[in-house]
Amino acid sequence: MKIFRDMFLQGGVSFDVQSLFQGKGELQHAWFASLLLNINNMSSLNNLPDLKRQLALFLETEIIPAILISVKQGNKNLIIRLIEFFKEKITDVNDSCLSTLDDLIQKLVDPGEDFGFDEPLLKVDDFKQIFTILSKEKANEFLKKNYAAVSNTDIKLMSSLFKHTAYYILDEPEVSGLIKLAKRNLHIDILTKSTDMLEVT
Repeated sequence: MKIFRDMFLQGGVSFDVQSLFQGKGELQHAWFASLLLNINNMSSLNNLPDLKRQLALFLETEIIPAILISVKQGNKNLIIRLIEFFKEKITDVNDSCLSTLDDLIQKLVDPGEDFGFDEPLLKVDDFKQIFTILSKEKANEFLKKNYAAVSNTDIKLMSSLFKHTAYYILDEPEVSGLIKLAKRNLHIDILTKSTDMLEVT
């Protein structure tokens, strides 16, 4: 723990975080990045508030900028691997990684002026690939009305993804199908409410 603190949190050996996500070894450190991105959901740190605070600061000032810069430089494989890591961790029993994944996708779409990027870091095809990894299969099952195959966690994941990337994946058949389904159900819901109000008056 002391070595980690000296090396990463206090810069005792002048370590360059950016070097983790460049070159041939970039994907070997994706697991480390996914772990740090998810520190707010690590119950093992609850009894170490000082370390957790330092890690949170390290995440915001070093890890997230390093990842975004790497992706901006064309390292799409890193972000795909990170998303695959989070997909594996999210289960019906434990969906705590959802918020981490949500934050990551939001930063890919809108990194913010703090990082000096004024446009999404990925292309449309990349967002479609992310949709395929995270939700395409479950969206298909939902459209087939195979509701038993789609859990509440799956719905949360789809909603989170659509919230940030709908603009880029609208022409995916599953997405357009879900939009039509939502509009049809909303229309029916409005009609039902209108009828109920007429009966009351």
